[in-house]
Amino acid sequence: MPASTLPVPWRIPSFPLPLIRVSPHALLSPPEPPSRPPARILPSTFFLPPSHTATQPHAPFATCRGTLAPARVSFSACLRPLPAEPRDRLRSPSAPPPATMSNNCRMYQNKYPAVDDLVMVNVRQIADMGAYVELLEYDNREGMILLSELSRRRIRSVQKLVRVGRREVVVVLRVDQDKGYIDLSKRRVTPEDVVKCEERYNKSKEVHSILRHVAEKLQVNLESLYELIGWPLYTTHGHAYDAFKMAILEPSIITEAFEENFARLSAEQSPHVQGLPEKSVILDELAAIVGRRMTPQPVKLRADLDLTCFGPKGIDAIIEAIKIGERESTQVEGEQVDIKIKLIAAPMYVMTAQSINKNEGIRLMEEAITKMTEAIKAEERGNLVIRMRPRAINVEDERQLAELMLAAEKEQADTDDSSDSD
Repeated sequence: MPASTLPVPWRIPSFPLPLIRVSPHALLSPPEPPSRPPARILPSTFFLPPSHTATQPHAPFATCRGTLAPARVSFSACLRPLPAEPRDRLRSPSAPPPATMSNNCRMYQNKYPAVDDLVMVNVRQIADMGAYVELLEYDNREGMILLSELSRRRIRSVQKLVRVGRREVVVVLRVDQDKGYIDLSKRRVTPEDVVKCEERYNKSKEVHSILRHVAEKLQVNLESLYELIGWPLYTTHGHAYDAFKMAILEPSIITEAFEENFARLSAEQSPHVQGLPEKSVILDELAAIVGRRMTPQPVKLRADLDLTCFGPKGIDAIIEAIKIGERESTQVEGEQVDIKIKLIAAPMYVMTAQSINKNEGIRLMEEAITKMTEAIKAEERGNLVIRMRPRAINVEDERQLAELMLAAEKEQADTDDSSDSD
C-alpha cells in the first residue's frame, strides 16, 4: 500500500481511554448539527467517518466501511450519556400497537350544528370579511361571523363589537359539511337567546368535564363514553345534565343506559366498546364523580338590617320583631331553612340563612323582613331599614362580616371596661 494512502496512526494518550457503550441505532441516525464548537481537551486523533461529527462520541469506537478521516473529539463529549432508547424499540415485536386515546370530542352527537341553532363560540381572529371563531360545543370547529352579521347598526369599529378571546352567542345561518364552512350571525341573537344558550352551554360543559375526568382516569377514549352514556342521555332526558342530577337519587338511570348501549354497540362490533375496562369499573368511577360534582351545595344568604325603637317598649319591641323573623324558618322543598338574626352593633343586625334553592331562600327571607317591618312599625317610634337586601354571599363577604363582628365585639368590650373603671 502506498504511503500516501496509509491512515494516520493513533496517538496513544497519556491516560487510559474511558469505555463507552455504543448504541447500534445511533450509527444509522443522521448526525446532529453541533450546538457549539467542540472543546479541544483530549490531545488524541481518532478515525471518524466523514459523515459524522465530533458531537457523536461513540462513532470513533465503531467499525465502519469507507474512507476514514482524522477528527478531534473532546473528552467531555466522550462522557456524555447515550440517548435513551425509543419507547417503541422496547416493546416486543409481536405486541399490538398502542391504542390511540383522544380526550377531544364534541359535546353533542351531531358533528355539525343545524341551521338556526344557537351556539357558543370563542373569537379567534378578526379579519376584513368578519370574525373567525371556534365553536366550543363542536370540538372547536371553525366558523365565521360575517361582517354584515355583526350588528344591526352601522359598524364604526369591529373591535368594539367583538374581541379576540371573548365568548359570544351566535346563531347558525349556513352549514356546508363538505367544505366545512359554518356561517354565523350575532345581530340576529336576542337577549333571551343569550340567556338560553348560556344556560345550555354551562350544563353541557359540566357534563363534558365529568366524562373527560372519567376518560383520563381510566385511559379510555372520550368519544366512547359519549357513545355509551352521554349522547343517549341527551336523547332520553333532554339533557345529560338533568339525567346526572336525577342519578344521584336513582343510580339505575346511568346503569340501564350504559348496559343497553353497551349491548347495542357490541352487536354492531363498534370500536367504541373494544379495549374498555370492566363495566363495573366505569360505572363506579362515573357514579363517584357525578355524586361529588352534582350534589347541590347549600348557598349562604345574608341581609343587613337596622332595627330601632325609641318608644316605651324599646328593646323589648326589637326582641319581639327578631323572634317573629326567626319563626319564619320552615321547610323548603324538603329542606329545613333556618333564619338567624344577630346583633353586629346597634342598631345594625345581620340576617343569615342557608338553602340549596337560592331563590326560595331569598323569598323566605324577604317574607321574614316584611313581617318584622310590620311588627316593629306597629310600636311607637319603631322602624326597620334594609341596608342590604337578601342575596347570596361569597367567601370575601363572610370574611368582611367576621371582621365587622370582631370589631363590634372589641368596641363593646372597650366600652364595658371604661364603664367599670368609672
